[in-house]
Amino acid sequence: MTVTRNWQIMPKDIFATGPIVPVLVINKVEEALPIAEALLAANVKVLEVTLRTPAALDVISLIAKELPEAIIGSGTVTNRQQLQQSYDAGAKFAISPGLTKDLLQAGNEGNIALIPGISSISELMDGADYGYDHLKFFPAETSGGLAHLKSMAGPYQHLGIDFIPLG
Repeated sequence: MTVTRNWQIMPKDIFATGPIVPVLVINKVEEALPIAEALLAANVKVLEVTLRTPAALDVISLIAKELPEAIIGSGTVTNRQQLQQSYDAGAKFAISPGLTKDLLQAGNEGNIALIPGISSISELMDGADYGYDHLKFFPAETSGGLAHLKSMAGPYQHLGIDFIPLG
Protein backbone atom coordinates (compact mmCIF):
# COMPACT_ATOMS: atom_id res chain seq x y z
CA MET A 1 0.00 0.00 0.00
CA THR A 2 1.37 3.41 -0.97
CA VAL A 3 0.46 5.93 1.69
CA THR A 4 0.78 9.70 1.65
CA ARG A 5 1.11 10.91 5.20
CA ASN A 6 0.82 14.31 6.80
CA TRP A 7 3.22 13.52 9.64
CA GLN A 8 5.25 16.33 11.23
CA ILE A 9 8.35 14.15 11.36
CA MET A 10 9.04 10.71 9.94
CA PRO A 11 10.17 7.76 12.09
CA LYS A 12 13.52 7.50 10.27
CA ASP A 13 14.27 11.12 11.24
CA ILE A 14 13.19 10.55 14.84
CA PHE A 15 15.50 7.58 15.28
CA ALA A 16 18.35 9.17 13.34
CA THR A 17 18.46 11.80 16.10
CA GLY A 18 20.09 9.37 18.51
CA PRO A 19 20.39 5.73 19.51
CA ILE A 20 18.56 6.15 22.83
CA VAL A 21 14.85 6.72 23.37
CA PRO A 22 14.07 6.77 27.07
CA VAL A 23 10.65 5.45 28.00
CA LEU A 24 9.36 7.82 30.68
CA VAL A 25 6.62 6.93 33.15
CA ILE A 26 5.98 10.22 34.96
CA ASN A 27 3.37 10.36 37.71
CA LYS A 28 3.62 14.05 38.62
CA VAL A 29 3.61 16.91 36.11
CA GLU A 30 6.08 18.88 38.25
CA GLU A 31 8.69 16.13 37.70
CA ALA A 32 8.51 16.41 33.91
CA LEU A 33 10.71 19.42 33.18
CA PRO A 34 13.64 18.46 35.44
CA ILE A 35 13.71 14.97 33.90
CA ALA A 36 13.41 16.25 30.34
CA GLU A 37 16.00 18.99 30.90
CA ALA A 38 18.50 16.47 32.31
CA LEU A 39 18.03 14.22 29.28
CA LEU A 40 18.41 17.14 26.86
CA ALA A 41 21.59 18.21 28.71
CA ALA A 42 22.90 14.67 28.05
CA ASN A 43 22.06 15.19 24.33
CA VAL A 44 19.08 12.81 24.44
CA LYS A 45 16.46 14.65 22.41
CA VAL A 46 13.85 11.97 21.68
CA LEU A 47 11.60 11.37 24.69
CA GLU A 48 8.72 8.90 24.93
CA VAL A 49 6.18 9.52 27.69
CA THR A 50 3.95 6.50 28.23
CA LEU A 51 0.22 6.95 28.62
CA ARG A 52 0.30 4.76 31.73
CA THR A 53 -0.33 7.56 34.22
CA PRO A 54 -3.13 10.11 34.59
CA ALA A 55 -0.52 12.89 34.21
CA ALA A 56 0.93 11.65 30.89
CA LEU A 57 -0.91 13.95 28.47
CA ASP A 58 -0.24 16.98 30.68
CA VAL A 59 3.44 15.96 30.85
CA ILE A 60 3.63 15.74 27.05
CA SER A 61 1.92 19.11 26.71
CA LEU A 62 4.28 20.78 29.18
CA ILE A 63 7.44 19.38 27.59
CA ALA A 64 6.21 20.26 24.09
CA LYS A 65 5.48 23.83 25.16
CA GLU A 66 8.50 24.52 27.37
CA LEU A 67 11.20 22.49 25.59
CA PRO A 68 10.57 22.74 21.84
CA GLU A 69 14.02 21.29 21.12
CA ALA A 70 12.79 17.95 22.48
CA ILE A 71 11.18 15.47 20.12
CA ILE A 72 8.38 14.43 22.42
CA GLY A 73 6.23 11.40 21.80
CA SER A 74 3.65 9.28 23.53
CA GLY A 75 3.95 5.61 24.29
CA THR A 76 1.49 2.85 25.10
CA VAL A 77 -0.95 4.28 22.55
CA THR A 78 -3.56 1.59 21.99
CA ASN A 79 -6.38 3.25 20.05
CA ARG A 80 -7.45 6.05 17.72
CA GLN A 81 -8.60 8.30 20.59
CA GLN A 82 -5.25 8.12 22.39
CA LEU A 83 -3.45 8.88 19.13
CA GLN A 84 -5.56 12.04 18.69
CA GLN A 85 -5.10 13.02 22.35
CA SER A 86 -1.34 12.62 21.92
CA TYR A 87 -1.36 14.92 18.90
CA ASP A 88 -3.55 17.45 20.72
CA ALA A 89 -1.10 17.43 23.65
CA GLY A 90 1.82 18.26 21.34
CA ALA A 91 3.39 14.85 20.71
CA LYS A 92 5.33 14.51 17.47
CA PHE A 93 5.11 10.72 17.40
CA ALA A 94 3.32 7.83 19.06
CA ILE A 95 4.41 4.28 19.81
CA SER A 96 2.02 1.42 20.46
CA PRO A 97 2.66 -1.93 22.16
CA GLY A 98 0.66 -3.69 19.44
CA LEU A 99 -1.49 -2.93 16.45
CA THR A 100 -5.02 -3.09 15.22
CA LYS A 101 -6.16 -2.26 11.71
CA ASP A 102 -8.12 0.70 13.09
CA LEU A 103 -5.01 2.06 14.82
CA LEU A 104 -2.93 1.58 11.65
CA GLN A 105 -5.57 3.45 9.64
CA ALA A 106 -5.76 6.22 12.26
CA GLY A 107 -1.98 6.55 12.08
CA ASN A 108 -2.12 6.88 8.31
CA GLU A 109 -4.80 9.55 8.58
CA GLY A 110 -3.20 11.42 11.49
CA ASN A 111 -0.62 14.17 11.86
CA ILE A 112 2.02 12.42 13.95
CA ALA A 113 4.20 9.43 13.20
CA LEU A 114 2.94 6.13 14.54
CA ILE A 115 5.36 3.30 15.30
CA PRO A 116 3.13 0.26 15.87
CA GLY A 117 4.22 -2.71 17.96
CA ILE A 118 4.44 -6.26 16.64
CA SER A 119 5.43 -9.66 17.97
CA SER A 120 4.33 -11.94 15.13
CA ILE A 121 4.79 -12.32 11.39
CA SER A 122 1.05 -11.68 10.86
CA GLU A 123 1.34 -8.34 12.64
CA LEU A 124 4.43 -7.53 10.57
CA MET A 125 2.40 -8.30 7.44
CA ASP A 126 -0.45 -6.03 8.58
CA GLY A 127 1.98 -3.22 9.34
CA ALA A 128 3.66 -3.59 5.95
CA ASP A 129 0.26 -3.74 4.20
CA TYR A 130 -0.60 -0.37 5.74
CA GLY A 131 2.72 1.12 4.62
CA TYR A 132 4.61 1.16 7.92
CA ASP A 133 8.39 0.86 7.63
CA HIS A 134 9.28 1.31 11.32
CA LEU A 135 7.86 -1.22 13.76
CA LYS A 136 8.43 -1.80 17.45
CA PHE A 137 9.23 -5.43 18.30
CA PHE A 138 7.57 -5.95 21.68
CA PRO A 139 7.98 -7.64 24.07
CA ALA A 140 11.30 -8.55 22.49
CA GLU A 141 12.77 -10.88 25.08
CA THR A 142 9.70 -13.01 25.72
CA SER A 143 8.84 -13.05 22.01
CA GLY A 144 12.07 -14.85 21.12
CA GLY A 145 14.59 -12.02 21.10
CA LEU A 146 16.97 -11.27 18.27
CA ALA A 147 16.73 -14.75 16.71
CA HIS A 148 12.95 -14.45 16.37
CA LEU A 149 13.21 -10.91 15.01
CA LYS A 150 15.76 -11.97 12.38
CA SER A 151 13.53 -14.85 11.31
CA MET A 152 10.50 -12.60 10.99
CA ALA A 153 12.36 -9.80 9.23
CA GLY A 154 14.05 -12.06 6.67
CA PRO A 155 11.21 -12.19 4.13
CA TYR A 156 10.74 -8.42 4.42
CA GLN A 157 14.33 -7.21 4.01
CA HIS A 158 13.55 -5.94 0.52
CA LEU A 159 10.97 -3.52 1.98
CA GLY A 160 13.52 -1.82 4.22
CA ILE A 161 11.51 -2.19 7.41
CA ASP A 162 13.36 -1.08 10.54
CA PHE A 163 12.63 -2.61 13.93
CA ILE A 164 12.92 -1.06 17.35
CA PRO A 165 13.22 -3.90 19.89
CA LEU A 166 11.90 -3.14 23.35
CA GLY A 167 11.15 -5.23 26.42
